[in-house]
Amino acid sequence: MSRYKQPYSLYKRGDYWYYRTYTPDGVRTSGKTTGCTSKNAAKDYCNKLYLSGSLYTSEKTFFEYAAHFYDDKSPYVKDRLTPLSENTLRGYRIKMSQYIMPFFGKKKMGDINYTMLKNFRIKMLNDGYAASNVISTLSCLKHIIDNAYRDRIISVNPFSYLEPMNVPTTNRDAFTLEEIKILYNSIGEEFRNTILLMAITGTRISEAIGITINDVKKAEKCEYIDLHQQYNLKKYKPLKGKNARPIPIIPEIKELFGFEPTRLPAFYRTFQPIKKKFENYKERDLAFHSLRHFFITSAKSNGINDIKVEYIAGHSLKGITKFSTWR
Repeated sequence: MSRYKQPYSLYKRGDYWYYRTYTPDGVRTSGKTTGCTSKNAAKDYCNKLYLSGSLYTSEKTFFEYAAHFYDDKSPYVKDRLTPLSENTLRGYRIKMSQYIMPFFGKKKMGDINYTMLKNFRIKMLNDGYAASNVISTLSCLKHIIDNAYRDRIISVNPFSYLEPMNVPTTNRDAFTLEEIKILYNSIGEEFRNTILLMAITGTRISEAIGITINDVKKAEKCEYIDLHQQYNLKKYKPLKGKNARPIPIIPEIKELFGFEPTRLPAFYRTFQPIKKKFENYKERDLAFHSLRHFFITSAKSNGINDIKVEYIAGHSLKGITKFSTWR
């Protein structure tokens, strides 16, 4: 069995004892004075530093450690038990460049502490960023700090002391039938069919624009959409829930297929000013997803079993039960 290696070494220079620590790679750092003239007192001093997490402070800056943390080839991304989705990685890279690097980039990893995290959170809120954006940005940062702690780049994890934000939960509202009629009449002929398709089938926008006539299958008593892919980040990929799901349809719904995926940016640009005409659109958090919520709410209001709605919509049963019915 190998001998236990102390986290520091002591040496005497003149009347005083000094200590050195080691980097995670085993490289010895420059000596620092303990201010003690006896070896036992110097040991006590170093042991107290070690227990408080202050013995070793990395000279690495946040930029040096984390600049490539979310690259596709980084060990963190490549070797995760649960892979991060392309959307998550893309979002984290944006957060790194826009918010995190400007604040932490030049700071030493060992100097990042609880107060610094609090100040960063307060700054984002004071700059007008939504609480949800602040929370997801801190989550992006926490992955890095947790990893640095495991790498022994830092001896204390400041996130261990950071209290979670007290944010009231809000639920995205569903469009009403009247609002869908207005949306349909205002959106323009090119995009009308997709509005109806999402409202009738409960598909997500990325799922709806990926459906083609080849996805229609026939069963003994009905036709159905064999939904197995979505169009996201300019390419087709598996569904969010990974598993394909059948969506029963009537023949007329086939007329709603045929959206050209490359037109999605134009669809968004056309949709945004229209939704702002609806009452309390900000408080209701109206979006394309509100069409999906219309489907779920309508199905529940018409007595469709929650489990059937879950199966068709590809939504968790826990989430389905939170939806109310029309009053």
